[in-house]
Amino acid sequence: PTTPKSGDSLLDNNDEDKDNMAVDGEESSGVVPSLFGLFSSPQPTRIKGKKVFANGDVYEGELVDGVMDGKGTYKYHEGAIYIGQLKKGMRDGYGEYQSVNGERYIGYFRRNKRHGQGTKFHLDGRVDYGEWLNGHFMGSIKK
Repeated sequence: PTTPKSGDSLLDNNDEDKDNMAVDGEESSGVVPSLFGLFSSPQPTRIKGKKVFANGDVYEGELVDGVMDGKGTYKYHEGAIYIGQLKKGMRDGYGEYQSVNGERYIGYFRRNKRHGQGTKFHLDGRVDYGEWLNGHFMGSIKK
């Protein structure tokens, strides 16, 4: 048996059901009252696991209902690596990313982009320490 979702009714709204919905002499409108809140949603299943993708990428870490969510390590097939927090399959939260060419970023992500405080270490020795907004460096923060 399946659990109704919020707003689902337990009855199909066909004519036979409408005829049976009147209560003590009242006329039925044919509308089934919402059962929102009556059934609890099943809790998501959080496990530690490993996913290997068709392109060769590999993820090891926390999964919620089979989706990368929590702390984990994502190794890209071309050699880049991400270690940190993920949410609904994306880099989201605090983590460290190292590109194939060796540049590194340590800091916060949101929806797979650098977002919040973070530090990027360039190959030429430059360091961008500061605030990031949707993947763009916004400026240095004084230490």
